[in-house]
Amino acid sequence: MESLISRTGLPDSFGLTILLISLILALGPWLGGADFGLFKVPAFSDNARLKLRVIGPLLLVIAVVVHLPLLEARSVDTSAEPVVGEAGGAEPSDTVLARNFVRHGSFPIEPPTEFVLSPQDFGLRDTTGFLTLVDAAFGTATQEEHAPNIFRLELRITNTTSASLHLDLTSRFFTLEDDRGRRATFRYFCCRAQGELLAPGQVRSVLLFFHSSDWYGKSIGARRIFLKVTGLLPVERATWEFPVLATLARRP
Repeated sequence: MESLISRTGLPDSFGLTILLISLILALGPWLGGADFGLFKVPAFSDNARLKLRVIGPLLLVIAVVVHLPLLEARSVDTSAEPVVGEAGGAEPSDTVLARNFVRHGSFPIEPPTEFVLSPQDFGLRDTTGFLTLVDAAFGTATQEEHAPNIFRLELRITNTTSASLHLDLTSRFFTLEDDRGRRATFRYFCCRAQGELLAPGQVRSVLLFFHSSDWYGKSIGARRIFLKVTGLLPVERATWEFPVLATLARRP
């Protein structure tokens, strides 16, 4: 569990040294010259003992406080409703669509065709494991519709570093478009997070719903669909590719 002194990046041995010195100063006014084996309390002058009666306990309290664990990060709740997002607009929040989505099928999950990390060292132990695609489905918003025009993508963020990460999750990082430059409409995003901590090894799911009627039918110019993630540091760019549904539906 992370403490204030570990958050500063100082080694644990330095923190223990500070704690030991403050303990000696706190005991100085009353136990000067005492030998405790692991440490010995010096014999301070009368003037120093008088000052240490106030300063010593205060330093000890401060040293203990900086070693106390910080509040735990809030647990990940992927069922939470989206909230208002960027200034000038709200996050895509069609909760009815997300709740009633009818899955017609799923795209095979392939490794990303592009995965570029920031040159800044974030201390990732597993670079490709930080951001993974776990589900890519297509379907409709209702049972009555037959032509799939809704795309459900689920990504997983895993903190593969040894320190807590500050989350900044909004819909601005994600797009779904084809090889002709046509972009799907963002319909739902879950869940927004700003300032929350993701502890080492902790996982956060990101759920995306897009709408497009351009990728199903007999006469479609596009051949590939791209899920793009841009600027979600430490990932600068990541891209997953899927075939358009016309290709999937074509008979030999």
